[in-house]
Amino acid sequence: MYSAIQIVDADGRLLFARCHQPKSFWARARGLLGRRALRADEAWWFTDCRGVHSVGLSLPIDVVHLDAHGRIVALCTPLHPARISWQPRGCHVVEMAAGRARALGLQAGQLLARRPCAP
Repeated sequence: MYSAIQIVDADGRLLFARCHQPKSFWARARGLLGRRALRADEAWWFTDCRGVHSVGLSLPIDVVHLDAHGRIVALCTPLHPARISWQPRGCHVVEMAAGRARALGLQAGQLLARRPCAP
């Protein structure tokens, strides 16, 4: 079970047109396991999450930690397979293809927001 959302920055610039927000325990637990690649416009937003792992992944990913307001508090670029990224000040985590955080110019202090996908 996932919600389809989009991620925008504070200026309303669309960063990710295809973002998955897992809703169930099992969807959250599965995350990116079994995925061989992520599209450049694809991300995963995990709410109420301070840390993620890449155990079982075959690809590196970029991890962005957000506070309760959506402000970036830390970035882990890239997180290689079989590693952990944890941020005690974080409340949400966004996972994306390796290299996307830099390509989008994401940095600590920047504000991100979720919005529903257009029908």
